[in-house]
Amino acid sequence: MDDNEHLKDLERQKLLEEIRKRAEEAELRRIEEEEQKVIPVPGNIPSPDVPDRTHVIPPPPEPPPRPFVSPEQEKLKELREKFSIAIDRGKLDKAGELLEELSLLLSDEDEISGFRDRLQILRKQQQEESRAKKRAGEQKTREDAAQSRAQREAQQKKLAALFEKANSYYQGEKYDKGLETLNEIFTIDEGNEEAKELSGNITKAKELAERIRAEESQRRAREAADAVPVVPQVIVPQSSGDVWGSKDAPPAEDQLGLPAVADSPAAPPKPPLAERLVEQVSNIRIPLKPVLVGVGIVALALSAYFIVTSLKQAVFPAKYSVLVLPALGTSADSSVQFLGDAITEDLITTLSVINDLRVLSPVTSFSLGTHTGNLSQVARSLGANYYLEWTISKADDRIAFQIVLSDTVISKPVWSVQRQNSMRELQSSVREIGRAVIREMKIVPNEQEESALTRVSNTSGEAYSAYARGRWYLRQGTLASAQEAIASFLTALERDSVFLEGHLGLAWAHLVAMEYDVDTTSSHVLAAWRHLNVVLAMGERSAESYRIRGLIAQYQSQYDRAVDEFERGIAFAPSDAETQRRLATAYMIKGRAEDALKAAMHAVSDDPRNAESYRLLGLIQLFRGENRDALESLEQGMRYARDRSKYASAEYADALKHGQQPDRAASILEDRAVQTQSYVEYDKLGRLYQTAGRPKPQWETKLQTAKNLVLTAIAANPLDAHAYSYLALIETRLGSFKSALEANGRARQLAPSDLNVLYNTARMFALQTDKTRALEYLSKAIDRRYRLSSILDMDFSNLRSEPEFQHTVTR
Repeated sequence: MDDNEHLKDLERQKLLEEIRKRAEEAELRRIEEEEQKVIPVPGNIPSPDVPDRTHVIPPPPEPPPRPFVSPEQEKLKELREKFSIAIDRGKLDKAGELLEELSLLLSDEDEISGFRDRLQILRKQQQEESRAKKRAGEQKTREDAAQSRAQREAQQKKLAALFEKANSYYQGEKYDKGLETLNEIFTIDEGNEEAKELSGNITKAKELAERIRAEESQRRAREAADAVPVVPQVIVPQSSGDVWGSKDAPPAEDQLGLPAVADSPAAPPKPPLAERLVEQVSNIRIPLKPVLVGVGIVALALSAYFIVTSLKQAVFPAKYSVLVLPALGTSADSSVQFLGDAITEDLITTLSVINDLRVLSPVTSFSLGTHTGNLSQVARSLGANYYLEWTISKADDRIAFQIVLSDTVISKPVWSVQRQNSMRELQSSVREIGRAVIREMKIVPNEQEESALTRVSNTSGEAYSAYARGRWYLRQGTLASAQEAIASFLTALERDSVFLEGHLGLAWAHLVAMEYDVDTTSSHVLAAWRHLNVVLAMGERSAESYRIRGLIAQYQSQYDRAVDEFERGIAFAPSDAETQRRLATAYMIKGRAEDALKAAMHAVSDDPRNAESYRLLGLIQLFRGENRDALESLEQGMRYARDRSKYASAEYADALKHGQQPDRAASILEDRAVQTQSYVEYDKLGRLYQTAGRPKPQWETKLQTAKNLVLTAIAANPLDAHAYSYLALIETRLGSFKSALEANGRARQLAPSDLNVLYNTARMFALQTDKTRALEYLSKAIDRRYRLSSILDMDFSNLRSEPEFQHTVTR
């Protein structure tokens, strides 16, 4: 017997002893009361029949004796009743306490077990009721949350639609309607920060537009007052069926849907000599039919000759060309080097507006920053007639330049100068250097070019230093560096809110950040538009402003307008290779592959040490089926790629496969996969082995490795939609279509608008030969963002020859 049982026995004996003692005492008291009890005798009652005598009433009969109930039994009865009451009322804690007391008094284990069973049953019933109430409460909470979420989502959709509508009015310069739409937003969400910011921008733009219109009206009034009457000139109209073609002028800027620049629109490039000759000939009216026929034949021959010449000039160097080498700092101060890079880029941009001058682009220029060989020879190899070297030094707020311009033919300097300016005069000083350079080259700028060269745009030293750092970050080519560039440009604008180059740099940085990321929202586009609008409202024009306008139009699916804007940018600055690349992509979107090829070749000519120029050219050639040319272009670009392994494992490996060189492609992908241990690279390697006809164990092993890596990634991050989309591709190649569809469904559930998920979904359906759904998701992906490299992916090989595919990938 353990200690607990022993203690219970002792307590039971003690309680029984106490009960017996009390029972004995109670019995003694009862006996004493009986003995002392006296029954009173009432007085004599006279009666005629009974003689007078004393009458004694006998005591009443005693009740039958009750059975003896001990205090212990009374106690047990009371405890049983209380236990039953506690059970009936559901007071389990009280019933438990009473059961403990009963277990001390009762010796019948069956009765105790019965009490315990009743208590246990009641406890289970209460637990079930509690769980049922909890489930009902949770269900109610979920329903309330779902209803609240649905209301919030509906409200957010409505707010987003209103915001998009207001922004559309803003871009279309319908400021009053934009403000009215924003008022609707404020009635729903009074504290909407985006709406407040847009409202401020619209208000400022409206005030600025009104001020510009007022100033323009005053200027026109002054010009009208000072104008000399002009004798009207009679112009002989030409018939619409003129054999020489239409003479319609290009559309004005205000017809493109974007706000027009404050000053006059960019002048179109000079027409070639052949066109001017044709126009002159077409104006001749000679009644002799044979003469007209002869003139037409001569004109057509000249036109053909000069068209061929124009095409050659689109690829080969112009008569005048210059290589601007990076400005070198004379100290180890990194801020000086940032300034040197920024003014180098500014000078290249300044010189690029000269139509008769070909200027090599910044990427090519900066690639030669550490070159120690013969600069004349390098410049000649790049097709440059001249090259410019310069050094800069900084002392307090003064910048000193040492500039040397050399002729590559004679390999000697033809001009040199020393110049010193304050930081505030830095931009004007760069433009003065640009004017001196073209003067030494004997180039005479036209009126538009002279205006661009003499524009005054100075800012504080702190603002320009932050701007220079932002430009440096933009050239690094990563998402993180683009975000750093945004921060630097914002710092520059904090120092000078009307710094036009700062606004342009920030607008471009937002678009670059959007491209490095897979962000398909409009936040970056809206931010770029806000800062560009400041520049446009102040009448500034540049190749970058046209390029930004074109890219915004492209991201808003306004592809015709995008092409117009890029073409205007090229007309303004023919040597801007970045705009040429953007124009080539816009041509591809419109299905104009021939024009895209010419623009890409122009970009290669002006930026011959930029891997991106060769990559774009190679992609266009792949699209056209020119596999050998594409392979050569991509190989050339690999020489200048920052990460040659990454560059080679992308489109270059596909080009090798198309060029019947799968072994070389496999070697590149094998090295890349081992180096990165990425499921993407192992998937590329597995599909290459599979499509090249390698034995099943080879490609199956690589795909299984890719599957294991992607499953590890999913285990680490169950919300990784990108990983699920690749798992779907891998399962498809392994033949598990059902598992592939499940993985892809999970990817689309997690990120229905993700760019990679959309393209990978299209690839999966293409591999499963579901052409309809493959083209459906490919179209959705292109609507989000056109990506030529994804369109040319090997997984779409079975669709490339389909007319529906060509229709899907053009807009």
